[in-house]
Amino acid sequence: MTPAITLAEKRGVAHKVHSYTHDPGCASYGEEAAAALQIDPAQVYKTLMVALNGDNKQLGVAIVPVAGQLNLKAAAKAFKVKKIAMADPQAAQRSSGYLLGGISPLGQKNPCQLCWIKRLKTGRRYLSVPVSGVGNRVSGQRSVVTDQRAVC
Repeated sequence: MTPAITLAEKRGVAHKVHSYTHDPGCASYGEEAAAALQIDPAQVYKTLMVALNGDNKQLGVAIVPVAGQLNLKAAAKAFKVKKIAMADPQAAQRSSGYLLGGISPLGQKNPCQLCWIKRLKTGRRYLSVPVSGVGNRVSGQRSVVTDQRAVC
């Protein structure tokens, strides 16, 4: 069991784990998950670690649809900082406790600010969890309450 799933269960968040076989040659884990699980890519989210004000000691978690890209100016506004940069990969791994390609917004070693970008208002949302070949569905009818501070 991963820290992400453990936290969801501890907080009573309705979820279901979806498994599939990961292709190591696949470049986009989220798009692969959507295709393998036959899910609309607009419902599948990736976790991006960002450096608030360009400082890799102040990280944030941006959750964006796998079909989209992070607009750094819009993200800076959402996080209420002057600028955002993608976090240094090593800093992201150290802070989250997860490896690149498997960073989950839930159960991070050092919780940081979290922001949903283009969150669905209804329906199911699928978040990545740090196990290759697994997707975690979180109920769209209930907020994900974590030990991270939601900022938007």
